[in-house]
Amino acid sequence: MKDSELKKGRTYKFDNEKYQLEIDGDDLRQAEVQFTLNGPRVYNIRFNSKLIHSTRFFSSMKKRLEKLKRDWHLIEKKK
Repeated sequence: MKDSELKKGRTYKFDNEKYQLEIDGDDLRQAEVQFTLNGPRVYNIRFNSKLIHSTRFFSSMKKRLEKLKRDWHLIEKKK
């Protein structure tokens, strides 16, 4: 994930579908990361459609995302 791509308007998406298939589970989790271009310029993380983190700093958002990825086995969805 690149800061420059977020600032251009790209949204990064993550889910744990692969992990759920491996464990034969049905607890699908999804996250989206984006940079808000309209209004306050902040990084947002939505987890299961709920805004859970908003910050002006890339490093803070990255740290929170890494924790989500570890806790919920999230991997980036390719376009």
